[in-house]
Amino acid sequence: MKCIYCGSEGPFDSEHILPRCLGTFEGERHLEDTVCQCCNNRLGNTVDLHFCRSGPEALFRSFLQIRGRKDHSRFSPYESGPAGPPAAEILLPYPGEDFPALWVLEPGTHNLHPMRQIVLKDKSGAWHPIPVRDRLRTDAALRAVVSAVMDGDPVQVHLLWEKGKDDWLPELVHKTFGFKTISAEKAEMESFSANAQIKLTVKPEYFRAIAKIAFNFLLQQTTIRGDEPEFAPIRDFIMNGGDIDRFVRQTSDVMIHIPPGMWFDRYGHVLSVARINRRVRAWVAFMVGPEFPGNKYHVELGGYPSPLILPRPQLCGNYYHYYETRSPGGLAGGIDVLTSSRIILPIGRPPLP
Repeated sequence: MKCIYCGSEGPFDSEHILPRCLGTFEGERHLEDTVCQCCNNRLGNTVDLHFCRSGPEALFRSFLQIRGRKDHSRFSPYESGPAGPPAAEILLPYPGEDFPALWVLEPGTHNLHPMRQIVLKDKSGAWHPIPVRDRLRTDAALRAVVSAVMDGDPVQVHLLWEKGKDDWLPELVHKTFGFKTISAEKAEMESFSANAQIKLTVKPEYFRAIAKIAFNFLLQQTTIRGDEPEFAPIRDFIMNGGDIDRFVRQTSDVMIHIPPGMWFDRYGHVLSVARINRRVRAWVAFMVGPEFPGNKYHVELGGYPSPLILPRPQLCGNYYHYYETRSPGGLAGGIDVLTSSRIILPIGRPPLP
């Protein structure tokens, strides 16, 4: 037994198919004696971290209040460290004002509340909402952040802050720009607006994580080990990066048949693999649910090695769905097996009559 990535003889870790941050699923099987602890930790601290904390998955993790491991620290998809995954942004007009603001979706609800932020208007009339992190405590730090998004000093400033808690902020803005800032009340929005502009920025590690999930599912569902030469390119991409378009592409369809009458009234993830001619490919969809069609990707895994045996008709898939409430033992959901010879059917609700 050797690690499929580095060839070491261990010690090995139990490798999850989906990152642990997405919760646990009743009946799930892990990969054993496949990935060493060193490679598992390296991938977990890079590619898994970016998948869990950026993209739509991060927003839905927060919305569904999925914690992951008990020892995982709480995270916000709207916050980002200097070297971490980029923060998500929800942009909406501020009620009763002519400027836009950054908003946060309250976990488990459709309610929005504004972030602590400075909204600056430049000489051209464009607005620039800037979240105020705790590290922005000096005028030099504030000027550095502002100069990254606009040229020159602002001509108008609005400040959204909580009186009695962030009283240092108006003084800082006045010291930096000479404005006696206009303070708007923090208004709550009772429902998510269709007019919201959502900006999600992901780094290459995000796509490497998608490839890793698809590759792990292939290994779980078949008799191969994963160290075959046909899979050397996908292993190298997962570990070291490379040409994303060669391995991962966004698609509108997923290669799986949904049984009649089964539509996604709960959120979950669909993983499927298939043999197409002499190639092995995967189709994956994350956070498929009643209000979101899911992010769907086609993953090119590699050539078809002789030891590979897929269940007839050469296609298999699982639906990892969430329970409405968390079960005892920390389980987040269950797994339904999906198999069919029909391919490339869209996932989503049937059209309304």
